[in-house]
Amino acid sequence: MATEHELDIVAPARMLTINAERSMFWATRAAIVKLWRQAGWAEALHAHLPRLQAAEIDAYPSQKGVLADAGAHAPTIKAVVDGLVDAHVLPDDSPTYLRALRIHPPTRGRPGVTLVVTEVEA
Repeated sequence: MATEHELDIVAPARMLTINAERSMFWATRAAIVKLWRQAGWAEALHAHLPRLQAAEIDAYPSQKGVLADAGAHAPTIKAVVDGLVDAHVLPDDSPTYLRALRIHPPTRGRPGVTLVVTEVEA
């Protein structure tokens, strides 16, 4: 059976959506991405995630207010996955190591992202 690791990342900044990113000043966007990336890194270290040779990731965003469509939070989730690479959970986020990234429709709740990282054979 594949080993699963669950990470619950509380939003360190606003949830980036593809639409919001389009109209955002580049420096503002970069600052938000940095916070999300650091949050992914910190949570991976806090959870003692092991180094994996390959994985599949299911992302479950949660937010307040009107729910965005399933793919809208891709920039936020990409930043969090980059944080996992920074924490050396995966060597890289290329298809060689990240075999699947599934973004599930958001639910209402505390803003953040829950990742389920499933180890797969290299």
